[in-house]
Amino acid sequence: MADTASIGSVMIPEMIKRGYPRVFATNITICGSVQAIVLPPSHNSVIYSIAAGGTISIAHLFMAGIFPACFRPVPGRAGADHREEAQLPRGDPISLRDSLKIALDSIWGLVTIVIILGASSPASSPPPSRRRWPASTRSW
Repeated sequence: MADTASIGSVMIPEMIKRGYPRVFATNITICGSVQAIVLPPSHNSVIYSIAAGGTISIAHLFMAGIFPACFRPVPGRAGADHREEAQLPRGDPISLRDSLKIALDSIWGLVTIVIILGASSPASSPPPSRRRWPASTRSW
């Protein structure tokens, strides 16, 4: 809900101003907000792993999210028919120079998953039977 409220308050009026239908702009915002839960690295996966006491690997949770995240943007046949009828406005083309600048600006965000998966890989942590828990948690 926070994603929809924060992004939607800026994105929906801007899309309407550029000629997109209000319903389309709202649906795009909602779909973008929900995707953050599934697309690795998802903070929900980290919180779930911690809540489970570390018995569930963050790397495995991230790998489980890759498959649905890759196929989420693939539209069904009904979506293809709807796009052809909608005649949505087109934005200004982006130059190759601007495209490369955008790609370079996003590099660190894209590398984040490699850092997290490397830090939480099974090779970097001992098996569950050999983990050393703090003394305060042993009294449970």
